[in-house]
Amino acid sequence: MGSLALVLALNMFLCAPCRPSETSGCDGTTLQITHCLQREYRGVDTRLKELYQRILAGLGSSEQGKPGPDGRKARDLFIKAHKTWLTFRDDECGARYSYFAEGSMREMVLLECQIELSKDRIRLLEGWLDLMER
Repeated sequence: MGSLALVLALNMFLCAPCRPSETSGCDGTTLQITHCLQREYRGVDTRLKELYQRILAGLGSSEQGKPGPDGRKARDLFIKAHKTWLTFRDDECGARYSYFAEGSMREMVLLECQIELSKDRIRLLEGWLDLMER
């Protein structure tokens, strides 16, 4: 009887629509949530790239930098920090994806991670812009 209960429970779990994503308002089947999360990630990634470019422009060219004598150093460190962050995001989300590699949720887990961490980075980059506008 225990095996039958397990089969019924698994059947209910696998056949029921997925619960709404905790990161966004996406809900529906696994495929529907994945498509929704892909759209959300594209928007977040676009915003991240825009902010990065605005900060780079504010820091000036790699030859001169802004402001003051350490502007070039600030630009170089900012670029290094962002590249390091990109590596962290990709590795962190890759680890989560790998954990679910055999399951149907793997793509949703990856996208939710990328969205969550990218939104965190966006908040940091917006802080950079606030500092630069002082």
